[in-house]
Amino acid sequence: MLKKSKSLRYLIYAVLTVLFLSIVGRLRIFNGVKGFFEKKVTIPIRQEIFDFKRSIKKDLNGFSLLTQKEKDEYETKIASLINENKELRRLLGSPLPKEWQFLAAKVIWYDQESLTIDQGENSGVKLGMTAITGNTYVGKVNEITPETSIIRLVSFIDEKNIAKVYKKGENLLTGQGLLVGKGLGRISLEQVFLNEKIEKENIVVVPVAKGELLAGEIEEVFEKENEGIKTATVKRLFNPEELSNIFLVKE
Repeated sequence: MLKKSKSLRYLIYAVLTVLFLSIVGRLRIFNGVKGFFEKKVTIPIRQEIFDFKRSIKKDLNGFSLLTQKEKDEYETKIASLINENKELRRLLGSPLPKEWQFLAAKVIWYDQESLTIDQGENSGVKLGMTAITGNTYVGKVNEITPETSIIRLVSFIDEKNIAKVYKKGENLLTGQGLLVGKGLGRISLEQVFLNEKIEKENIVVVPVAKGELLAGEIEEVFEKENEGIKTATVKRLFNPEELSNIFLVKE
C-alpha cells in the first residue's frame, strides 16, 4: 500500500515535470535546466511510473486486473505495431533512392479507390505526395486536412501516370505508355506503340523523383492496328483493404 502511495506521488510529480518541460521547450530557454531535469528527474520518474503501471495490473493474489476491453485495446495496439514494423522492414529492404525521405502513416479508412491516412497538413503532408508500400506505388495525396489526408489509388478512375514496361526479372525496357485507373481495382496501360514489344507478365513501373516504383504486372495485351497502338490490362500489386501502414515520399 505504501509503495503504491509513493508511486502515485511520483505520478503527480511526473505530470508537473512534463508541464514544466513543455513550457520550457516552447520558450526555447534553459536548455541546460531541461537536460538536467530529463536526466535526473524525468527518466527516473518514468521508470517508477512504468513499475507502478505493472503493479496495478496485479491484485494481492497475483491475478490480472485488466478488463476484456483493455486486453482488446492492447492486442490491437500490438498488432498495429507489428504491421508497422513489417512495413518498415519492407521499406528498408527495397531498392529505393538513398536520398528519399519518408513520412510514415496509418491507414484509417478505405473507400472507392481511396485511402484515408492519419497524417495531414500539420505533419507536413502536401498535395501530390507519392504513397508507397515497400517499393510499390500506391497512389498520390489528393486531399488534405490538418490531421488527415486522402490518397487516390493508382486504380482510381481516370488517375493517370506515365509508365515504363520492363521484362520480368531483367532490366530490359520493352515499352512505354500511359497508366490509367479504371476503378474497381482495374488499371489499363494505354498509348503504347505497335512496334513496342510489351507482353504478358511484363512489369510496369512509374517514374517518381529520380527513381522508379512498381505499379503492376501486365495481364493481357490488345493490338489496335487501325489506331497504330497497343493497350494492356494491368494487375495491381497490392490489396488496399489489407494495407494498415504506408509511407509518403518527401520530394
